Amino acid sequence: ELFICHGIPGNVRGNVGFNPELKETALHSIKGNYLFGGHSHIQEVYKLGDKTYMNPGCLGYTLDGIGRHVQFAIICGSDDEWKIELHSMPYAVESFLQDFNESGLDELGFVLNRAVKKTIITGKNHVLECVTEVEKETGLPPHLVPEDVWEKVAQKLGV
Repeated sequence: ELFICHGIPGNVRGNVGFNPELKETALHSIKGNYLFGGHSHIQEVYKLGDKTYMNPGCLGYTLDGIGRHVQFAIICGSDDEWKIELHSMPYAVESFLQDFNESGLDELGFVLNRAVKKTIITGKNHVLECVTEVEKETGLPPHLVPEDVWEKVAQKLGV
């Protein structure tokens, strides 16, 4: 009855946030009536006929334009139907960011670490924004882009 995956069935990185039509394709591909997926970091319940797609959201890296909270779902069910409750609540972002700062990761991640922190605070995907801008400006895959280019992009985007 339940199909649980990270992205969509057969594609761990299948992101219905970027490709909403993937929800319908994925729902048609399962035998049961419930598909619980993720990867988009966007909390939702979507119904298509007698089938339901649910994404519980994200624990701290929410992409909803609000930020500073965790999202989760409580699912209760029987043989006939599953009841889905979506929840969102604030968490100790400042404490998390302090631990992040003290971890030493900033010496390894530079711009992308700052983008992650800003995303956690704002709920806007600053990591994707930085990666997209770097690719647009250089035509290179992100892992080949020199750090000085990343820094210029970060300044341009306010990261």
